[in-house]
Amino acid sequence: MDLEASTAPDEAPAEPAPGEIGLGRFPLVVGRRAVGLLIAFGERPPLSGAEQRTLTAFGDQLALVLERDRLLRTSADRQREGQAGTTG
Repeated sequence: MDLEASTAPDEAPAEPAPGEIGLGRFPLVVGRRAVGLLIAFGERPPLSGAEQRTLTAFGDQLALVLERDRLLRTSADRQREGQAGTTG
């Protein structure tokens, strides 16, 4: 699964699908860098303050995981490039 592609904020639907109720949009941010957007949809009452805080906390942790994944992939790519340069 490509996490970056599946969580890109600009790819998120602007509005809920027909028959769905948008419950909330929670930006996934690390520092000043947006790494995704968590969108909650469903047919239920609006989120309570506690539910919003819980989803925000979950989103904060998810953002850190996504950033860590990006950094690990960047590091691995650079290592492969470095190894390719020394063997060629």
